[in-house]
Amino acid sequence: MNEAGYHGLNAKARVAWLQAKGAVADARNPLSHMTLSSDKPAELPQNTVPFVVLRHEQRDGIHYDVMIQQGNALATWKCAAPPEQAGPMACERIGDHRLAYLTYEGPISGDRGRVTRHDSGMCDVITWEAGRVEVVFRGSRLVGRFVFTRCAAGDQSWSLERVGG
Repeated sequence: MNEAGYHGLNAKARVAWLQAKGAVADARNPLSHMTLSSDKPAELPQNTVPFVVLRHEQRDGIHYDVMIQQGNALATWKCAAPPEQAGPMACERIGDHRLAYLTYEGPISGDRGRVTRHDSGMCDVITWEAGRVEVVFRGSRLVGRFVFTRCAAGDQSWSLERVGG
């Protein structure tokens, strides 16, 4: 299956696809403990990885988690607004999340709210270095080249900005 095929799948089919690739251990409980196979789909370049943007509703408000696969986890940035909105926006680098969040929608354990999928797809990683991550998103809402830039060394405050056309 190519990236367009993955992007067009519904949540249940994505879990099945990820399970076949070894990324989800149990389709009935995609947040269960899992391991990631070292095999990557042959039709995708090595620098092309899945991403998801989750709308996270909590008691104190709503934010958006931008998650990009990096190895066996999802590197995650918390944004106050949908990331496709124009102009640079402040975001916060938060802890990595499990790969199961690529397909998960529902309540978060510990009474930490609920997530729903805002967007998902594939992205090409152009640069991934300390303090700077540049990717080209290919989702349904989040499309184009974006740069995450750390505001200060050792800080969790970042900026997300669309670059180019």
